[in-house]
Amino acid sequence: MEEHNKRSGLKESFYAQSIPILLASLAFACLAGALRNRVSNLVLYAASCLLFFAVYFAASLATASAARSTPATGDQDADKRADARSTPAAQGHLGERATAQGGGENRKRAIRELAALLAIAVLLLANFFREGRSNEGADFNASLFRYQIPLPAYLLLLAGTTAASYGLVKLLGKSRRRPLARLLASLPYVLLLALTTWVPNIFYSDYTFFHADAYYSSICDVLNLAPLGELDKPFYGHYALFFLLPCRLLHLLGMPYHMAIASCIAAASLATLLATLCVVDRLVKNDGVFLIALLSLGDVFLMYVQKLFFVKDVYLQTIPHRVMFPAILSAAMVLSCGKRMGKGRIAAFYALAALAFLWSPETGLVCIASVSLFVFLGLLDFSRPVSRANVARLACCALLAVLSVLSGYLLVTAYNLLTSGQGVSFKGFLYPLVAEYGSIAVRTPLPDLLRTWLPVLLFLLSATAVFAGKALGARDGRGTDAALLCSAVTALGLMSYFMNNPVQLNITIVFFQCIMLLAPLLDALIREERNFALGPALSLLLLAVFSTFTLGNAGMKEVLTDRRATAWKARGLENFARELDGDIPRGTPAFGRGVPELFAAMDRDPGVHVIDWVDIMFDRNPIYLQHVNGQLKDADRFFAYQDSAALLPASADFAIEKEYEYMGWKFALYRRK
Repeated sequence: MEEHNKRSGLKESFYAQSIPILLASLAFACLAGALRNRVSNLVLYAASCLLFFAVYFAASLATASAARSTPATGDQDADKRADARSTPAAQGHLGERATAQGGGENRKRAIRELAALLAIAVLLLANFFREGRSNEGADFNASLFRYQIPLPAYLLLLAGTTAASYGLVKLLGKSRRRPLARLLASLPYVLLLALTTWVPNIFYSDYTFFHADAYYSSICDVLNLAPLGELDKPFYGHYALFFLLPCRLLHLLGMPYHMAIASCIAAASLATLLATLCVVDRLVKNDGVFLIALLSLGDVFLMYVQKLFFVKDVYLQTIPHRVMFPAILSAAMVLSCGKRMGKGRIAAFYALAALAFLWSPETGLVCIASVSLFVFLGLLDFSRPVSRANVARLACCALLAVLSVLSGYLLVTAYNLLTSGQGVSFKGFLYPLVAEYGSIAVRTPLPDLLRTWLPVLLFLLSATAVFAGKALGARDGRGTDAALLCSAVTALGLMSYFMNNPVQLNITIVFFQCIMLLAPLLDALIREERNFALGPALSLLLLAVFSTFTLGNAGMKEVLTDRRATAWKARGLENFARELDGDIPRGTPAFGRGVPELFAAMDRDPGVHVIDWVDIMFDRNPIYLQHVNGQLKDADRFFAYQDSAALLPASADFAIEKEYEYMGWKFALYRRK
């Protein structure tokens, strides 16, 4: 019975599937290395993933067949073994056989432990040679230590953190789970992380305003009830509609719009963090593992130190824009484990999926696919996998997926009808998705295979394959394995965006799914180690990975200092907005970079609703420029960011009446000559 329990424990982790995973990973790496930057990134991604799954399941079937072909020692020989125990000679023979088998098992365990220790050494060396060479700021694991102390010292610190974490999980794993302690440790920390994304003053850097301009101005336009027409295309989705009611409510309570927008963005970050912790808390029994996972969440928030100058506004786009709904849906799936997949639950899941598509079409499609898989597994009749009833269930899930997209379209159309009396074309509704994937097949070259994207992707592929096998083997689509499978599928779908735009930082879009999958895996490894099912090497390997995330907390002081000196200086922005409010006559058209944000601080409508002036400045799009020119035709004055005004032919008819400068940004009030 004890040996059976040990083997059952092995099956709860990736340990028992190490050979199929290694073979599949080798096949993936070979194909990716051979075709990298020779074919479309997305084609390469799809082909490599399919090859991984083919090799993995073929190797799993082969190892399972080999195990079945070994001499039987199971239940059919139980009676013979019981009879044999009655004679001393037989007992001696069985003892020798057990000793031989035990020696074989020990040799196998020693080989696996040695391989895991070798993997730890390779991980440390890869960190040493990979970091600090080129494109430093774009690396996913960039942390404060790597830029302030030598890399050898950093590696020693990484090893020390790993060892300390190992002691922590061993110590806290012996006591009972303490929900109150988890809650008290989590809330202050996640509130602090969410506070780093509370940025009421986004004028702290001219360079990093690139993405913030389109994101923020989209929200400002919706708050001013501007229609979502062809000249106000939502580059990042229709997320601005989510801000309408809460920002208006906060404004009624006395909060200026720029503060309300920043607060809603921080609240969305908080929702992402809480959803991730909900999954970790539900699946992790060891308080030490929970604490390490909690500290790991700070990596993508606190690594945005001043040295990484170009990512200081990415909170607007990736945290929480591309991660919130995937995290919320993953939490909803885990919390639904073991519960009946009734009509109300199905409707709730697809409603969340529709909102995810409305929030961000790229990640929304992934959410719809993962929700459809989860619902289908919950409805699937495993006793008759190929049946008319299961085909009908699959068709129903596909129909609900289509309805999720259409319901988002209906919401946008309803908003447009209420604000302008005109609808919006379906192509216009899908503009963010079409613009993202329809322009070019290969956005930028993929990094080499020693960069961060490969091990992260291989882990997600392994998790998908392992949990798919466990969910199908359990013949129960309502278990935890099915929820983790869908979470891993979500991450694989999100990685498609990263593969098409492979800046290392974009891999943060799967960070929260990685934590959801890594934490229960580490918890399982620690339990199996405690039951003597395996040694500590694999646990140390996973803790070394976690340590690269926990060290992100080293940037906390610098991040908070930077925020206090720049992005949290709301009073300075409000004083500047008050000055403008006194100088600019009501009804004056205003446009350009930063203008929607200034007018939000003034609680005024700029009148010109054209987003993303950065792209307009690069492209010189005549449609946009003609539209703004037309709005200046009968105007006596206009207010603008000076570089944006210089793009318009009509500006030649105006002279600068008064110039303004705020934190290096140059604006002007123009008057017709």
